[in-house]
Amino acid sequence: MKLSVFFGAKADLPMRLDLTQIQSNISIVKMITAVKCMEGFRLWLRFSDGTEGVADLSDLAGRGVFSAWNKPGVFAQAVVTEFGAVAWGDAIDLCPDALYLRVTGKTADLIPCPI
Repeated sequence: MKLSVFFGAKADLPMRLDLTQIQSNISIVKMITAVKCMEGFRLWLRFSDGTEGVADLSDLAGRGVFSAWNKPGVFAQAVVTEFGAVAWGDAIDLCPDALYLRVTGKTADLIPCPI
């Protein structure tokens, strides 16, 4: 069954949004399913497609909101959110696609986009 949603600024100018297309695009995003904190601001991650590896986040540590990681024990509090991201409390979260690129060494232009 194909579902569609119509919305727009005016009723006579709807924008059609095909939910089946959105669902197929969402399945391309690799969600994080497990995280383990390591020394040196590194995370071991497992993604929904089975990919595992280490993301080195040391380039972020000490910069802006990431300065919180310099406090003892803060970096080790990383958790996987319900949306498949990694978060440290309410102040810091990193999206799974950016971490997937770090783990795999791929660039965004190498990830297929069906749209």
